[in-house]
Amino acid sequence: MTLPKKNRRDLSVDGVDFHWTIGSRDDHRRGTATVQHASGTGAKLIIDPLGAVRPDDVAGAIRFAVSHGWNPTDAGPNFWIGFDDSRASADRFVLRKESDEPFWKTAHECWPPQQGH
Repeated sequence: MTLPKKNRRDLSVDGVDFHWTIGSRDDHRRGTATVQHASGTGAKLIIDPLGAVRPDDVAGAIRFAVSHGWNPTDAGPNFWIGFDDSRASADRFVLRKESDEPFWKTAHECWPPQQGH
């Protein structure tokens, strides 16, 4: 199912066009960002955040997900990742499952404490 046009944003990453939005009817008030290939087909990328999600973060999330097996044009289940806006760029993302608790509740279990914090 295609993302609704209301509040949908457009983004191009490495020459591929995507649509994304914050929140959805089926995110159970988790505040997720949902990304879909601009064709409106294929599995969606669900970004389960700890903090604010910005366009640059979405681009990074897309690159992370693709490098971990998400093919945005293939049909299949949603691909979930966690995102922590307080971490360094290279460490902001982690693989998740839809059945996992909301990321803001469990992020501390995914990474060791940061140096100096």
